[in-house]
Amino acid sequence: MAVSNGVKAILACLLILSCALTEVAAAPDFSGVWQNGNSGGVYEYANITQTGSSLSGTLSVTNTECGDFWNLTLTGMVSGDAAAFTATAKCPLDNLNYSLQYTQGRISGNTMSGYYAVSAPNYYDSGTFSLLKLV
Repeated sequence: MAVSNGVKAILACLLILSCALTEVAAAPDFSGVWQNGNSGGVYEYANITQTGSSLSGTLSVTNTECGDFWNLTLTGMVSGDAAAFTATAKCPLDNLNYSLQYTQGRISGNTMSGYYAVSAPNYYDSGTFSLLKLV
């Protein structure tokens, strides 16, 4: 049984329409002001701007073993639905640069969660982070 050209045209239109109506998940926007809930006495505050897949901004971390760090330069990237960003802080106690790395940051609702690592010569700490979006 042959299919008429009219039926083929209708099927083609339905196929195109169904593809157009398929919902595509929006890429997450990591821009904004984020802060933690004073986890373990350490306070983190990030002001992030996302341009395409690039992240920039500032990171403040207080009440650390090395003291308080305000407005550290933050840089990073977004890949798919995850963000990774870093900042560097100089500890006045040992005069060493400490790398603060946040990886696998994913947004759910108004919360970004992922993993962090702090490293310097002869020092390493890691765990999970959770930041609440304020603005």
